[in-house]
Amino acid sequence: PGTPEICDGVDQDCDGLIDEGTECYDDDGDGYTELTGDCSDGDASVNPGQAEVLGNGVDDDCDGTVDDAADDPDGDGYLASAGDCDEGQADTHTGAPELPDGRDNDCDGIIDEGTNQYDDDGDGFSEEAGDCNDADATIHPGADELFDGVDNDCDGLVDEGGPRTDDDGDGYTEEGGDCDDRDDGVHPGAPEVINGVDDDCDGEVDETTGDADLDGFTVADGDCDDGNGWVNPDITEMCDEVDNNCDGAIDEGCADLDEKPVTPSACSCDTRASMASGAAGAWAVALWALRRRRSTASPKSAWSAR
Repeated sequence: PGTPEICDGVDQDCDGLIDEGTECYDDDGDGYTELTGDCSDGDASVNPGQAEVLGNGVDDDCDGTVDDAADDPDGDGYLASAGDCDEGQADTHTGAPELPDGRDNDCDGIIDEGTNQYDDDGDGFSEEAGDCNDADATIHPGADELFDGVDNDCDGLVDEGGPRTDDDGDGYTEEGGDCDDRDDGVHPGAPEVINGVDDDCDGEVDETTGDADLDGFTVADGDCDDGNGWVNPDITEMCDEVDNNCDGAIDEGCADLDEKPVTPSACSCDTRASMASGAAGAWAVALWALRRRRSTASPKSAWSAR
């Protein structure tokens, strides 16, 4: 709709008429088009098959002579007495096609109507100013985009921002379940990430069936923060303003130590590896102490035997 009609046998403006307003269409229905010699295809009484009517100031038979004797300065087949509003321009007379030239070519008192320079629907925009349908006043640059299958704002996109348009290009629209159509990482079926966002649009945030922080405990196992490897039910409480052991209390036992909060998360080591290395260290110390006792006890035992 709104596309200019051209002479090609196709209905460009979808109004049910083919090639209307072009030189190959019989606009006035007199049996002649401009291509077949109709010198005024807006007037059915003027065509090559008409008899010349003397004294009416019109070239009725389209032979190039008005009234067979009268003077037609611009040779357009019309005299001023017949409505030619500019006898100095051959393309200006009653029934002439309107051109985007700043003149009233068809002498109807309106300039450039129906051309790409004229605002035909009165919405403040012509085709030249970006109106993509100058037959509909609700369609123009800056109009509100409606979800109606039409490019209302003439930006080349149809229904953008609506529930049926995939605005972020992730393959899902709002109607298709996308809970954030501005983020292509958020949609049904997306992997859930521990980030405070419902990535998979299932109505739950950061849910996971695995051990997200790799500390050996899942949420189902009692991990109260599966995004922090220093938090699980089996860890020793640290003075870090965090409930490390998931018992509902924070930094219990730290009040009397006057210790500054520590931030174990700054350590780049794996928490399970840290626990394992700590346990190994404790066993090593115990074995060293036992050997030392035996070595110090042996000389004493030998002396007593003497």
